[in-house]
Amino acid sequence: MKNHFGIFISVTILAFMTNASYAQTAPAKQWDVRFGGTDDDGLAFLLQTADGGYIFGGGASSGISGDKTQSNWDTVGSNGYYTADYWIVKTDSDGIKQWDARFGGTDNDFLYCLQQTADKGYILTGSSSSGISGNKTQESQGGYDYWIVKTDSMGVKQWDARFGGLNDDFAHFVQLASDGGYILGGYSDSGIGGDKTQECQGMQDYWIVKTDSNGIKQ
Repeated sequence: MKNHFGIFISVTILAFMTNASYAQTAPAKQWDVRFGGTDDDGLAFLLQTADGGYIFGGGASSGISGDKTQSNWDTVGSNGYYTADYWIVKTDSDGIKQWDARFGGTDNDFLYCLQQTADKGYILTGSSSSGISGNKTQESQGGYDYWIVKTDSMGVKQWDARFGGLNDDFAHFVQLASDGGYILGGYSDSGIGGDKTQECQGMQDYWIVKTDSNGIKQ
């Protein structure tokens, strides 16, 4: 039976008494909201956007169901469950959904980090084992690769890029660089090969990748 782990977001604000003689009050919940479909959907990252709303991102195995408006790109794995795609959900300041978008290929694609860009779009970063399929335009270099996706302000994909060696490489962070490019960080099991120019020091190493504003490695 499929499990359903909806994305559950609860926003709280701490209220403090202005009179020092009174004890601090308990946190007062402002609102809560759930987002998900009929399969496993896990939140990995969230941030407040320039318009005062929020964007949430993670990995989703659900097809069109519940709050998810796009089908899963993936196939059913050996465990009987669909593999995951990137899934982002944009809300207003009160947690009311404005739109959602899915990105992935026909294997696993896990979103770990996202940032809002200067043009009010988004840069998504995670790891993918998919080949050319779905929204993914480059073959896998080995196992899992870094995979970045650039969208406009409405979550429409503008471009994507893959970086990896011949083994597994997992991207967990992305930051905007001062020159308009992006800096990606994570860890790598790969030696020289694919996009990786240095040997592994032992087992897993830090791996930092710098790109220009179009996702081209510098």
